[in-house]
Amino acid sequence: MFAALPTSPMILLATDPAAATTEVTEPAFEWMTVTALVLAPLILVFLARSRGWRPPKRHGHFLPTPWRLSPMVGPILFGVSMVLGGIGASIGSSLIAGDASVMTKNVVVMWGGLGGALLACVPAAVIWKDRPAPLNAARPMGWAAGVLAAGLMLLIAIPLVQAVSAIGQFVQTWLSSEAPSNIAHQTLRLMIDSPRDLWWWLLAAGAVIGAPILEEILYRGFIQQSARKVGMGPWSASIITGGLFALMHLSAIPTENRISALSGLAVLGVGLGLLRERTGRLDACIYAHAGFNLFNLALATALT
Repeated sequence: MFAALPTSPMILLATDPAAATTEVTEPAFEWMTVTALVLAPLILVFLARSRGWRPPKRHGHFLPTPWRLSPMVGPILFGVSMVLGGIGASIGSSLIAGDASVMTKNVVVMWGGLGGALLACVPAAVIWKDRPAPLNAARPMGWAAGVLAAGLMLLIAIPLVQAVSAIGQFVQTWLSSEAPSNIAHQTLRLMIDSPRDLWWWLLAAGAVIGAPILEEILYRGFIQQSARKVGMGPWSASIITGGLFALMHLSAIPTENRISALSGLAVLGVGLGLLRERTGRLDACIYAHAGFNLFNLALATALT
């Protein structure tokens, strides 16, 4: 698993699939899978008994998180962000020399897409500053509590995502008789096979810092809160947003990995949505998302 930008189709135009051949060593992968499959049921039992995942309630009703956009503003800004991200990626692509390396092309296109997409988030910041929080909104956690909640969510999500992905791999192998790759994202494959030069670190910064910031604003900020404001509950809003979050990574995932990768990303997306509801803080989702990407990058580079 490795989260991608919404503009990943343009980024991957510069990727040479033949250049990515490294795989996670089989014993290490099997050890991780067995550990995750053992931990996942224990985590589910813990969540069921503690009910710590539940968003705040008042008078029996779930409270909305303190987001201040109207229902239609979120989807509009989401769409504008996609368009501007594509334009930024195209501009970056046009500035790349023809003999540039695959890594250089990916970095320039990624940061061009990030810069363009983040421009659409500026109006949201202005609106948020000028509008009061809804009167019935849940009180946000403090910053320190939000960080702790993000860390706890990450510890819970990693085994669950790994376990669901392992089941997805089994299903995909059963359906296609083709064993999925252990590296389920094109950008991650490229980083594993590339030298640790300046361009590598710039791509890592985009994946670990830039992409989580942008994606959490788009999905847990714009889409999820719009869904909540039209009357959806926290679970249904988190599931819909998590599903969209997973599907938007489709072009960055090899065909043989789609069932396992998309199912794992959907679990991660739902978890991030519930974290948003529980804490009332978008930055907590960014920390957890960044930690997840960093974990995957560090693990893949350490085991290959």
